[in-house]
Amino acid sequence: MITVYYDDLCGMCSKEINFYKKISNKDTFQWLPLSSSTKDLKNDNLKQSEALLFLHAKDDNENFYLGVDAFLLIWSRLPVFKYLRFLFKLPIVYPIAKFLYNKFAYYRFNKLSHCKLAFDTDNKKGKWLIKYVFTLLMIPAVAFSFPNMVEPLSKLIESKRDWKESGMDTFFIGFRCAISLEAAQKSIYEIDSESLSLKKDFQNKSTLLFSNLEEVKRNIKLDKTSLDDMYLFWLDIYKKDALINYSSHIKKFEGLIGEDIETCLAIYPFYEKLPYIVASR
Repeated sequence: MITVYYDDLCGMCSKEINFYKKISNKDTFQWLPLSSSTKDLKNDNLKQSEALLFLHAKDDNENFYLGVDAFLLIWSRLPVFKYLRFLFKLPIVYPIAKFLYNKFAYYRFNKLSHCKLAFDTDNKKGKWLIKYVFTLLMIPAVAFSFPNMVEPLSKLIESKRDWKESGMDTFFIGFRCAISLEAAQKSIYEIDSESLSLKKDFQNKSTLLFSNLEEVKRNIKLDKTSLDDMYLFWLDIYKKDALINYSSHIKKFEGLIGEDIETCLAIYPFYEKLPYIVASR
């Protein structure tokens, strides 16, 4: 059975779900209205605001699908949508559909008062972000100044062309790479259990990066608490971005995490040799 969380306070959303209900078998779907599914959300470790932003669907194997991928999962059990599903899965159509859906989802979320209320409730009016911003500002690392906090790594590297010569920059760029790959492999495990080889590759690379950065970390003497907070901050950002931007159809990440992984894979050979480079300095 497929479990679907939907926004029952959104008129357009409810009309679409009601149509699906009429044409589907009763034992095929479990339809959960978000306004009255607090317990189910908690059991699935979901925030109400997250489920309101993107349509969430869970398959028989407990794998979650978001946005366009959630619709594709639903349509896979509705014969009348067979051709539409085929169209949306085409390599040319799929990324365009995801882009347009995400744009509309953010627009809808920011327009509806119950969505904004759920966000404020879940995030305690943004206090979690303020906490992490101040944590990051306390770290003496120019590589992660506040204006560049959520910029892609490629832009950060472009602005710091001598980053390989700076222990601080070398560490933080590698640290973000390790976290992005860790978040990617964890997300693949949750949403695409068939891609075990890709998960294993990301896991191995993340482990090696964390290991090879240890000597650099000792040399620059960072505060452990600040570093732990930074790790949790970036892991949260990357995991949420991964859930939204993973294409199970082409086995690839898009969005911020996709761009950063591409950058990290390009500079990975440098970090593979990092212990020898540090020793020779």
